[in-house]
Amino acid sequence: MHMMKKPYAVLLFASLSAVAWAEEPFLAKNEHVTITKADFEAELARLPPEQQGALRATPERLPGYIEGILVLKTLAKQARESKLDQAPETKAEIQAAIDRTLAQRRLDQYDATLKAPDFTKRARELYLADPKAYEEKPLYNASHIMVDFKCRTPDAAKARADEARKVYLGGIPLPDVVSQFSDDPTASTNKGSLGWRGYEALNPTLQELLPTMKKGEVSEPVSSNFGYHVVVLHDVKPGRQRTFDEVRAKIIDGLRTDFVKQQRQLLVGTITKDPKIQVNLHAITALATAAPAPAITPSPDARVSPALSGAPAPTTQSPALAPGAPAQAPGSASRK
Repeated sequence: MHMMKKPYAVLLFASLSAVAWAEEPFLAKNEHVTITKADFEAELARLPPEQQGALRATPERLPGYIEGILVLKTLAKQARESKLDQAPETKAEIQAAIDRTLAQRRLDQYDATLKAPDFTKRARELYLADPKAYEEKPLYNASHIMVDFKCRTPDAAKARADEARKVYLGGIPLPDVVSQFSDDPTASTNKGSLGWRGYEALNPTLQELLPTMKKGEVSEPVSSNFGYHVVVLHDVKPGRQRTFDEVRAKIIDGLRTDFVKQQRQLLVGTITKDPKIQVNLHAITALATAAPAPAITPSPDARVSPALSGAPAPTTQSPALAPGAPAQAPGSASRK
């Protein structure tokens, strides 16, 4: 009887192990570390929610992300083996990371206890008070030819822009004209097309120009901080007033977010307004003697198209657009 129980126990253990293996397979491993789904979720939680969704929605990016976790954990294991985690400054950094994580968990715990009121009435009040704030803005599908001021005088740039407009109106395909005349750093890839863009995505010159143009119109050269632009408006998607039902969820989400922030401030206030807090101003002031951090040098590839506004984005973009401005509707530019 005793001899029968041992094989049964072994088989049972093997079966349970197989179930556990099926439920939690490894994602990647080497001779030093194994990466599991739990490791992946822990690293993913460090990203903003929108980035988490984007990563999950692009399976081709996941292997590279997992590889990064494998490298990180392998290096960490090597550091432990070298007892780098025992250095006082490293211990302080580790403790700081633990404190930040626990502080966030405490806030999450606090948020879960909050009972938000019904914001529907307030949302409707906000909508009725300023309906224009909830308008769907017009979208413009345009292209441009830009002649910059870098290697020529403003008069020479204007003359070249006039010539480009004349050549296009003479029947030469727009991509060919762009290739010949445009100094937009993105022209070689987009052939001058800005795609579908909203008002906020454009540089100030085009913000002023496009609402005055008609579909199919070719502008006279207009100047911006970057040079002269000849703009072709291919199509327009008119703006419209969105109904309350269309925007209710967004308004309520904003109100709920504000509510949570306010409640968090109350929680934090119980700490910052504690009369028992002691502050050593002399020691704090002494911290200001530390050397300033070195300035970050922008990457040479951080170019933005002159048709867009603001500081350069980390990828090449047209100066006609605002940095990081996404295309807002499908559509390709074509001559009308």
